[in-house]
Amino acid sequence: MELLTQLEERIKNEKHPQYQAKSDISQAQQDRQNKKNQQKEENRLIKQIAKLEIEIAKLEKESEELAKLFQDSEFMSHTKLASEKQQEYDKIQTQLKEKIIEWENKSNELGEMKLA
Repeated sequence: MELLTQLEERIKNEKHPQYQAKSDISQAQQDRQNKKNQQKEENRLIKQIAKLEIEIAKLEKESEELAKLFQDSEFMSHTKLASEKQQEYDKIQTQLKEKIIEWENKSNELGEMKLA
């Protein structure tokens, strides 16, 4: 079907050069729109990456604070509290891994988009 449309366009352009000019304008408009859409997508990805970087930094800080607690023997003597904090630490580590993977994926997507 697309091939038929292309043939029809070619025939029109050969018989009526004004169609070629309209087609060129139309193509230029489409190219501008595509570029605009790509820029919007790049900006969206940049914002998502920045948000992920903030979330990762927050999780890393929380993780470090909990790790310091685990080095305190007095804190560790409170087994119930230490156990709760260990579960919290494990949850943070899982979230951190997920955010890092998401950040890598978004960063790769942005890099590929800029290469295209």
